[in-house]
Amino acid sequence: MRGRLHVIGVGDDELLETSLAQVTLTGRLGDTYRGRIIIPVTNNSGQINGFIGRDASGDSRAPKYRNPTRTMTFTKSMILYRPTHHGLAADANVVIVEGVLDALAIAAAAARRGEMDRFAPCTTSGVTASHEQVCRVLALHTRPPVIALDGDDAGAEGANRWLAGLCLDAGRPALVTSLPRATDPAEWLALHGDSGLSAFDRRGCLGADEHGVQPKLPGRALVRLLAEHHPQPARAVLTSIVPLAAQLPPEPSTRLLRDAEHEMTRLGWNPNGSFTR
Repeated sequence: MRGRLHVIGVGDDELLETSLAQVTLTGRLGDTYRGRIIIPVTNNSGQINGFIGRDASGDSRAPKYRNPTRTMTFTKSMILYRPTHHGLAADANVVIVEGVLDALAIAAAAARRGEMDRFAPCTTSGVTASHEQVCRVLALHTRPPVIALDGDDAGAEGANRWLAGLCLDAGRPALVTSLPRATDPAEWLALHGDSGLSAFDRRGCLGADEHGVQPKLPGRALVRLLAEHHPQPARAVLTSIVPLAAQLPPEPSTRLLRDAEHEMTRLGWNPNGSFTR
């Protein structure tokens, strides 16, 4: 029937419960994800817990992503979307991105290069990071995750949320990839091909890659975050960043502390080298 959503074998109440449908102003069932690419969110057992809809209409007024807020199996603040659930190598990179297409692009590039076990892209389908989602990211691998959100203001704010959750709240180190302005990971890979994966590879954090973009230690960013919320930033930096450095190998540990020291000096909180001492 025109104007009415119908799925064989599924009742109206079930469609509403799964968020696949919504009641329109006229009282009919409407397709929640009309004009969108539907990406299923699966768990480690391959069961579908929910859906994410990526706009394909090109309408600038439409939100890029549509997610159900809460259903019987899907709670957005707890769900972590992963396009793959395979085993990971000892030096694998957990890569936190903003959108599901970014995660899919990284997974596809890794598969083409025969490095699927070295990349585990994931996303909350946005720039938020709840405590549960932070814990799920940290449970994927023991090595520091790479935060690689979009190259815009929202992405920068989201990266700070992830840094606060991962490094300051959970006490685990992380790295950040800053993409060029107005570029997301999927666009980066479309531009540079599979070799663009180096932008999300933790091995590049100690030297420049062929594209000039690589994960970096967030010493300066962490100092700025701590300075915003603590009346005694020097003490906060010592109690927060030094334990992070202790979890890293010698060279990145030294770099993290050095960058924190430089930012403290820039902000005027290292007079006569007092913070350094």
